[in-house]
This record gives sequence, C-alpha cells and structure tokens, in this order.
Amino acid sequence: MKKMNYISLVLLFLISSFSIAQVSISRQVIGSTGTFYIGSSTSISSTVGEPVILTFFSPNSIITQGFQQPETLIEVDTALTFYKGITPNGDGKNDSWIIDDIEFFPNNSVKIFNRWGEILWKRESYDNNEVVWAGEHDNGENLLTGTYFYVVIVEGKSYKGWVELTR
Repeated sequence: MKKMNYISLVLLFLISSFSIAQVSISRQVIGSTGTFYIGSSTSISSTVGEPVILTFFSPNSIITQGFQQPETLIEVDTALTFYKGITPNGDGKNDSWIIDDIEFFPNNSVKIFNRWGEILWKRESYDNNEVVWAGEHDNGENLLTGTYFYVVIVEGKSYKGWVELTR
C-alpha cells in the first residue's frame, strides 16, 4: 500500500507540474509607428512607447526637450547652397528654385532680378515649400528662358549670384 501511495504521489506531482507553467512576457516595440513634424524653427517627433521629443533650432544651435535631452548645446554649422538652374515644366524635377538649409533661417529675404536690374520677384521668409520661386514674375506671369540674378539676405549677410531658367 505504501508503494501505491508513493506512485500516486509521484503521478499527482507530475500531472500538477504540467498544468502549472511559468509564462514570461517581455515588452517589445516592433516597427516604427509615430509621427514627425518640421516647422520653421521647431521639429517634433514621437514613436510608440516614448514621449514626444521637441526640438528648437536656430542658425547656430539645437536644443532638444523630452526623451534623451542633451546636456550641452550642440553647435550646428549650416551653409546655404544656391542651385544654378531651374526647369519649371511641371515634371516634378527642378520645377522650383531650392536653397538648401534656408529653412534654418526663417528671417530671410529673396529678390530675383533681370539683367537690367529690375526686381521681378521678391519674398520674405523663403522656405522651399510655401514660399518658393518657380520661375514666375510677381504678377504671376511665367518668365522667359534666360539668366536671372538673385540677392538673398539672411541674418544681415547678403548672398548674390545667378540662376538659369529653362522652359
């Protein structure tokens, strides 16, 4: 009888060990779900599982608030690049005049001149998106193929050059 009790006890232990299992669950984020926004002086990004990151930038520095905030101010060397040609023909390639990194300098002025020095187009706060030159006169008429001249003023510094318009 004792032998039977031992066998029953062992069987009961084996059966109970199968019904009780340890489950381990670990948290994982798969993929990159979130949002990103860039404004004239702010960028905001967030992904699943982390707080919003808010970044303010000026011509010479970037300050980030939120997750992974840097302890020191980061200096950024931003140089403007002025392209020498546009082809505003509606094909989606070079249809407007892009000035690389102008969005880091929201207080700017852009003027386009003809070869006689007449101002044909001028705008403040050029940003390559909402405010951008696509080969038109201030009155909305398309300008002819030719060489045009620009003066861009950014933070008191003047940049001068030419841009070729090809239709």
